[in-house]
Amino acid sequence: MFLFQEAKAFKYYLPKQVFKGKIQFGFDGKREKVAIELLSRVPANFKSISRFETNKDTLNFWHSAIENDSLVFKLSNGKDIDTATVFLRKKTIDSLKISSNITSTLDLKDTLIFTSNNPIIEIDTTKVNLIDKDSTDIPFQFIKDQHSNKIRFLFNKKHNDNYSLTLQPNAFSDIYNTKNDSLKYTFKTKEPEDYGSIILTINKKTPSPVIIELLSENKKIVIRKKAIANSTSIDFNLLPPGKYLIRGIIDYNNNNKWDTGSYLNKIQPEKVIYYPEVFNIRANWHINSEVFTIN
Repeated sequence: MFLFQEAKAFKYYLPKQVFKGKIQFGFDGKREKVAIELLSRVPANFKSISRFETNKDTLNFWHSAIENDSLVFKLSNGKDIDTATVFLRKKTIDSLKISSNITSTLDLKDTLIFTSNNPIIEIDTTKVNLIDKDSTDIPFQFIKDQHSNKIRFLFNKKHNDNYSLTLQPNAFSDIYNTKNDSLKYTFKTKEPEDYGSIILTINKKTPSPVIIELLSENKKIVIRKKAIANSTSIDFNLLPPGKYLIRGIIDYNNNNKWDTGSYLNKIQPEKVIYYPEVFNIRANWHINSEVFTIN
């Protein structure tokens, strides 16, 4: 992360229809500059949703059924404007698929999340039932992410409990009005003593904001993240046993993410500092005397 990773000059690729009702816009450059606008005339009941694909320079555009044989879009990157015509030749929609992050155990700090390949438009909560080990109905709430095809399923988790979640057919409806099949999940929660914690004192010696990230040992997964403006103490609690790393990012431009440098503009990458030790967390194991200096 200390090497220059020059940001690419912005560029759109020719958009393409990948399924009936789904068009992809590929691009190089910062997604903040991506702007598309549908220019074609469409009926009043026409629906569309645009969302970026995770970890890819791709904007997906889903739309409801339409009789047009093509759609025309205006493409902009904040400076240049172009148009593109997408011919609608695909005859098959991408059938609705629902996945979740549920395993046999839902950690007390985790949120149950459903992910769909198509945007979910409606949720019929009368077709959803959550019960605990005493067969008591548990109140719940769905929260749709406005920037991805993820839906958070929120409820008041109790430790050392067993749950059964049932989604009857037609609980979810996507943009094509396709419904889900029956889905059933069983999972449990653990005791707080099954987890560990890291309480870290941050000694902040830089005037810029700092992002503190808790990582998996292989650095591939950011488990938790916190932005700080001053020296403080951070409590990473209810951690499943395992090995963890912690790093600090000096967020010079205060945009809550690490930014690459620019060799041409003589801008250095934002500084990243790793805490020198690996934290080996065990059940009921609490580390609370560590100091992380960021300067």
